[in-house]
Amino acid sequence: MKCAGTNQPRHTTHVRYLPGYAEGGPWKIGVFNLGNDAVPPGFKEYPYPQDKRLHPNPYFFLWEQGRVLDEYHILIIENGKGMLETKTAGTRPLRSGDAFILFPGEWHRYRPSRQTGWTSWWVGLRGEQVLHLMSSFFSPEKPVVPLRAPGRALDLIREMAEWFSSDPGRHQGRIASLATALIDEIQCSGKSGRTTMRCNRIHKAKMALLARSQEDVDLEKLAGELGMSYSSFRREFKAETGLPPHRYLLTIRMNRAKALLAETDRKAVDIAAAVGFSSPGYFSCYFLQTSGLTPLGYRIARRMRG
Repeated sequence: MKCAGTNQPRHTTHVRYLPGYAEGGPWKIGVFNLGNDAVPPGFKEYPYPQDKRLHPNPYFFLWEQGRVLDEYHILIIENGKGMLETKTAGTRPLRSGDAFILFPGEWHRYRPSRQTGWTSWWVGLRGEQVLHLMSSFFSPEKPVVPLRAPGRALDLIREMAEWFSSDPGRHQGRIASLATALIDEIQCSGKSGRTTMRCNRIHKAKMALLARSQEDVDLEKLAGELGMSYSSFRREFKAETGLPPHRYLLTIRMNRAKALLAETDRKAVDIAAAVGFSSPGYFSCYFLQTSGLTPLGYRIARRMRG
């Protein structure tokens, strides 16, 4: 949707909410809110009062009162300047290329500078995996992260917006993968020096595993592509993600298998092959070991929950 004011200069907001798209299904990453905001220099009020009709309560806020939300939000300043104020961090400047995090239960308010205005993008996130990732990488004490490659982060949001506006239920896995990549991009930017180099290498590895998860991935060859020995690659990957590479790859396959079990009537043997397991028996055994249910039991339990 779009809102344009009658007063000059012109202000526009595009936003979409999907209240039913809450917890992200088997992926446990739900993108329920995504939009962008263009505020030119010399604006009179922010937030723009007529934007209230675009936002359900309690997402619209008045500057004098601020706001407290129940979910995480990531915002990126594409251009312009402004400021953020939160209960924990106090007042922080915002500049072009900055990302900032809104934390659940944390009072906050923000606005662009009247001298510059701004263009900002945001995404609202829910779900068990979101809570795990965001609480692991970010803290209310440091809500602002200058991005090393803001264009890369903005491209992820824009691609997310394309899937979000077409058929988000069908493309839930793609959207979840893009949200994960966005979180990873921002947390890598918050590091420096040697740690950043490691983070960038592991980021490339994670994207490669996401892209190749349906294939028979040669992890030693992947390490060589990154200019690393396998032992160093495995050590750095586990230090960055908490999982060794093979376990991370199996987790991707399991998440995709759960989505197919919940959303289709395909046989377990076909799903095993589709997500990258070479042996249906190993797939069933690993599924039971990690989830406590057989593939068929998982499908039945998911559908009973509605």
